Amino acid sequence: MTIRTDTKRKRFDGEILAFSLAAAALFGMASQAGAQTTTTTETTRTQLTATVPDQCTNENVNVAFDETHKSQTQTGPNFTRISDTFHDQGTGTGAASAAQYQFSSMSTNTFRASSQNFYARILIRDHLIRQGSAVPGDDLFVLQTILLNVTNGHGTFKVQNVQGECR
Repeated sequence: MTIRTDTKRKRFDGEILAFSLAAAALFGMASQAGAQTTTTTETTRTQLTATVPDQCTNENVNVAFDETHKSQTQTGPNFTRISDTFHDQGTGTGAASAAQYQFSSMSTNTFRASSQNFYARILIRDHLIRQGSAVPGDDLFVLQTILLNVTNGHGTFKVQNVQGECR
């Protein structure tokens, strides 16, 4: 016996489609809710000193500065994002000439990685302006190389090198 029908079923029933869309939305929200992110903010203030050879004047410059460092770290299951701001303000004194220098600088850096373990090097150039000088080009640039080492989503910063540069 053969039974035949002349009506065709709709390919997507409106109720089934609505249910499918609702379920997909709920599963999408559940996966986002399950993917937790953590954000931490750390601010440090450090007094630093360095003796920098000034290639412009062939003398050492004793530099003292206050560095405020603000670091914000956001970690998730598949990423780490670090945004940091360095604010340096200080003075310098020529060892032989007693020449006075002043500077203030700010830099912002953002790093994003798909791993919770990575490193990056940051180069900061501070322009020390010689006070009361009529000689052009005797300012001093101090270059800091800072290593950012991120382990398990936690960043540590370490000054690797400080050197002077004449321009």
